[in-house]
Amino acid sequence: MSARGPERFLETYYVLTELVRAVGNNPDTRSAEGIGRLVAQLHTMRRMSVSVAGMLQAGKEPVVEASIVKDIGTVWEQQLPHRVRDLAAFVEETATNRETLENQLVIRDQDRAQADDPGRHHRSAARHHRPRAWLR
Repeated sequence: MSARGPERFLETYYVLTELVRAVGNNPDTRSAEGIGRLVAQLHTMRRMSVSVAGMLQAGKEPVVEASIVKDIGTVWEQQLPHRVRDLAAFVEETATNRETLENQLVIRDQDRAQADDPGRHHRSAARHHRPRAWLR
């Protein structure tokens, strides 16, 4: 079942945890930096989401703030499989959970395809042309 709202990005968290397991206790510099960047982005999105929840609890209407969190989370969620595959490219084939990581990526891709069913919602074409430099 797919979540709705600004924290949908947390549904893909399991892919990131499998990447950390596959890389192991002594990652190379490239993997450590890539994972660090993904975790920092995830932490930032989570903090933003908690902030929006606090505004709602305080009786405010953070429409713009919630939209920003949801949009950033969607971009992160969509780019995560590519980033994980890129970082996992140098993981040993014999890594204990390499197969688990690959299986989680397949499951995530299937979940995403169901969530992106065009009959469920409409997205503006302009949304797909926004700069995404902060995700690099």
